[in-house]
Amino acid sequence: MARRFLAVSMLLLLLAGPPPAEATRHGSAALRPVPGAVLRPFDPPDTPYGAGHRGVDLQAAPGDAVRSALDGVVAFSGLVAGAGWVTVRHGGGLETTYGLLDPRVVGAGHRVARGGVLGRLAPAAAHLDWGAKLDGAYIDPLSLLQPWEVHLTA
Repeated sequence: MARRFLAVSMLLLLLAGPPPAEATRHGSAALRPVPGAVLRPFDPPDTPYGAGHRGVDLQAAPGDAVRSALDGVVAFSGLVAGAGWVTVRHGGGLETTYGLLDPRVVGAGHRVARGGVLGRLAPAAAHLDWGAKLDGAYIDPLSLLQPWEVHLTA
C-alpha cells in the first residue's frame, strides 16, 4: 500500500509539469498571502467594465497577518472606499493587491520580501481580497502559485 501511494505521488509530481508562465516570468512561484481556502474564485468580466470578480477571496480571520506573494516595492498603501489596500509592484509588469487590511504596516516606496508582512486583516473582515494584474490586465492570482499546490474551496 505504501509503495502504491509513493508511486502515485511521484507520478502526480511528474505530470504537474513546470511552474506556470507567470511564476517563471518572475523567477519563483508566489507565496499564498494567507493560508485560508478560496471562498470566491477569480471570475473575469466579459468586457473591461463588465461584472465579474477580478481577484480571489481567501478565508482569513480578523488580525491574521497578510504577506506579500513575491518580492517587490509597495506602490500604494491607503484607503479605497473606506477599506485598507496595499498594491505591490514586482517588476515585469506584475502587481498584486491585498484588500481589507487594518492596520497596514508598509507605505508607498517600501521594499518588501516574498512573505513579508504587509498588514493585518481588518477587524470586521472575514476574508482577504487578493488580486493580480499582468501588463495592466487582471489575471487569476492563484496562477502565480505552484501548479501542484492544492486550492481548497470552502
